[in-house]
Amino acid sequence: MFEQLSINLNLIRKQIVTPSLVVRYFYVGSKTRTKIAIVYVQDLANPELVKAVKTRIKTISSDMVLPPGFIQEFKEDNPYSLPSIAQHGKTGSCDRQSTEGRIAIWAEGSPTTLKAPVYFFAFYQSPDDYHGRWIISSFLRTIRMMSFLIAFTLPTIYIATITFHPAILPLELAHTIKK
Repeated sequence: MFEQLSINLNLIRKQIVTPSLVVRYFYVGSKTRTKIAIVYVQDLANPELVKAVKTRIKTISSDMVLPPGFIQEFKEDNPYSLPSIAQHGKTGSCDRQSTEGRIAIWAEGSPTTLKAPVYFFAFYQSPDDYHGRWIISSFLRTIRMMSFLIAFTLPTIYIATITFHPAILPLELAHTIKK
């Protein structure tokens, strides 16, 4: 599905009515000449981060750059390192990210947006968190983080315990697993 960049940016301009909303355009890709837009609120975004994003987008040299995922690959320093996984996030709307001081990167023809920077706890936020009271939203976010920790650690502890102390495993369960 082809999304026009100008329509998406006009929707953002209607939601964020402030003179400090900045949109910068770039053309990337020697054959495709894909139009890229960087959207941020000048008062909230880190100027050093904005400068770094601009220089990295200007240095992209490729024949084709289509969705924002291409841009993400070109902007990363070490694409195979663990911290580079959480440098960018993808979303369908950048209004919230721009008002939080993040930079949104739109590409012509794509409905998704890259947002930078992204921190670990942002992956546990939901759009519904912004529609409720802060205490309930914080509680739900805490439940999400605790669920992650339980899902991540409980099977590990179980496997470690059964590996080193197989006598803990009930005999009926051991026969079931053996079959």
